[in-house]
Amino acid sequence: MMKPIIESLSGHTNEYIRCLAGAHPLRAPLICAMLDSLSLGGKGLDVGCGIGLPALEMARKGLDVAGLDSDAQFIEIAEGIAGELNLKNSPVFVQGHAERLEFENNFFDWVWSMDCVNYDKDLNDPPLSEMKRVAKPGGRLILSAWSSQMLLPGYPELEARLNISPEGLAPFEAGMAPLRHFMATAGVLKRMGLKNIRCKTFLRDIALPLSREEIRAMKDLFYMRWSHSPSGLNPDEKSLYTSLTDPESGRFILSDSGFYGFFTYTMFTGEVP
Repeated sequence: MMKPIIESLSGHTNEYIRCLAGAHPLRAPLICAMLDSLSLGGKGLDVGCGIGLPALEMARKGLDVAGLDSDAQFIEIAEGIAGELNLKNSPVFVQGHAERLEFENNFFDWVWSMDCVNYDKDLNDPPLSEMKRVAKPGGRLILSAWSSQMLLPGYPELEARLNISPEGLAPFEAGMAPLRHFMATAGVLKRMGLKNIRCKTFLRDIALPLSREEIRAMKDLFYMRWSHSPSGLNPDEKSLYTSLTDPESGRFILSDSGFYGFFTYTMFTGEVP
């Protein structure tokens, strides 16, 4: 159902929006697996909703959700996609700031944030406190983010170099306190006083054969992870990266009939006392 909408964003001038939409066919099953593991009900909020794709997957599962992002362009696109899908319980999208959520105390049954709160280096303590404030007692905070991948099998040195490039490390930065890394989120939730803290990693296998749509999505997934032109590589490494991630290249990595790769998201949840 989302395919024509995602294709309509394939030529968007904003690279992040283009890649986020393009990679969705690969990310959607993983998002749905996370949601299925949670058995959510009631009313929820997606903080840092971006162009609304996770919130729309929630709505397709019958969940009542509002999406919030500080970027007006993201909200406009999210509303446009929601209008095209014409879902029975379409999400409500609002522009706002994670540091000061304009909702009453104890308003939501659950509050979700993906690749945003406690993952973005600038969105940690105030947004987490705000998420806790707007969640009902007994409600849950749910934080998830990209945690690992093996997308260039056979080229471990190149993938290792990409992973320590500024793009590959982001939003973590050299010199940042280890406790600020997203994988330390369980400790953060514990110090906030949340209960029943749970951690789980979800894996998305990528194996041939892939549909044409999924092959296009792989290109955007590469660029979401490492950008079109990662810094910190020497000319030979950049040339190899370009050829391996370009479907028009004779060395495109998915041309190998034995290709297998994966990426993971890790999810942390805690219950508000």
